[in-house]
Amino acid sequence: PVNNLLTINSNGNAIKSCEIISVSGQLVKRLNVTSSTTYISVGKENPGIYILKLYGNHGEVIEVKKITVVH
Repeated sequence: PVNNLLTINSNGNAIKSCEIISVSGQLVKRLNVTSSTTYISVGKENPGIYILKLYGNHGEVIEVKKITVVH
């Protein structure tokens, strides 16, 4: 579960951007990833389940994860 900050570690993958999407399909956040460790604030999001999509340099989906936001 994520409380206020979601941490993304690239672990050597070329991650260019990420999206957080609600389970209803609404885009909640989209941001560029500029370092090997990125922090995303989710403190203002409603508690619940979200989808995290990580994209590579050419727009390809590298990974999709389910995250749970709790407060």
